[in-house]
Amino acid sequence: MLLAFLLACAKGALPEAVDRPLLFWEVQKGDKVSHLLGTCHVGVALDDALPPPHNVAFAKARVLVVEADLDFGNPTAMFSVIRSGGAAMSTRLAPGDWLALSRAMREGVPAPMLDRMPPWLAASMLPMMPAITAVAQGKGTMPMDLVATERAKAAGVPVRTLETLQQQASILGEFDQLFLDQLHVTAPGANAGTDEALAAFCREGDLSRAAQLFAAEDPTTAALLDRRNLAWAPTVLAELEQGDALIAVGAGHMVGPTGLVAQAENAGFTVRQQRSSQAAPTGTFTSMNAGLPAAMAIDASFAETRAKLAGGMSAQLCAEGQIVRTCFIADEASCLSTVAADTALCADQWADQLANPDPATFEALVGKVGGCAISGALIDTLAEGNLGNAPMCEAITAAMSKIGQ
Repeated sequence: MLLAFLLACAKGALPEAVDRPLLFWEVQKGDKVSHLLGTCHVGVALDDALPPPHNVAFAKARVLVVEADLDFGNPTAMFSVIRSGGAAMSTRLAPGDWLALSRAMREGVPAPMLDRMPPWLAASMLPMMPAITAVAQGKGTMPMDLVATERAKAAGVPVRTLETLQQQASILGEFDQLFLDQLHVTAPGANAGTDEALAAFCREGDLSRAAQLFAAEDPTTAALLDRRNLAWAPTVLAELEQGDALIAVGAGHMVGPTGLVAQAENAGFTVRQQRSSQAAPTGTFTSMNAGLPAAMAIDASFAETRAKLAGGMSAQLCAEGQIVRTCFIADEASCLSTVAADTALCADQWADQLANPDPATFEALVGKVGGCAISGALIDTLAEGNLGNAPMCEAITAAMSKIGQ
């Protein structure tokens, strides 16, 4: 480290001093001091958003307050939300839109999962797919909210939640048609300006872009921000009154007349936005809105390939003693029909590669489709809490509990 510093000095490359705002506020009344942290759910690391010396807030916190607890050790609540879409997404979108959406999200969201999702979840994930895919491949940063929760638990700091995942889903579900309209992916680029503002807001603490992101005339603002901010206020203000609280919720909840910053000020607290001399992260926020891959048309020739793959995959995966039959769907007929239908969705998702397979990678591709094909049965089972009790099933539960660690 010292050698690297000396070499940098020799080259005249000393880092320039910077002064940037953070989405982090000190909140004080009398001798009681707490903090508000605006989180960005994907694409920004917690350590970038909360650099030294501000990161000591975790060690000093009496309690961490977050939106909802992402408890991977108890997956029923989480997967029931993922599966709360009602009618299948593939039937709610025009065929071309569904195929394009499925292909655009394939590196991070298997088609059977996407098909079961509510529109709000798919629409929320689509612009962030590059960041989500990087996390899935072990290359990106885990969501700030999840890292904050795990860091607090590791330090023995109690974690309090403001609402349940089901409450969040219920509010967002009010806007199904609006989110479905956003999934007409044949017109990419429509939200490019919003994505740029989001990047500036999250990475640079640029509050001047907040109005563009959270416009008062947006029909979702009142329900997704204002209504929830007001519902949270009694809990948040009570924790601030006690002091040593760290409130870490989505950055959008910090701004505006109902935002937590304004609510704290109205309650008599002195609120100071914190700053850092550490440079902001330089990575570019990449959005799928910059353009989506075209979906390959499903012709008669590929339809035959898909049917053969669906039949063969379901027969293999639903054989006695295999994981799908043992842990997910014990009834053979139900297993065969579910896995065949989901395999067809996965085949469409990977149609461009399956139609012109590379012999060198074909086996790996079939394995990827197989993994995709069992995702629907996995989600259904975990959402219903019906996982089998064989040793291989218990291993799934153990693996789930380690995802957020």
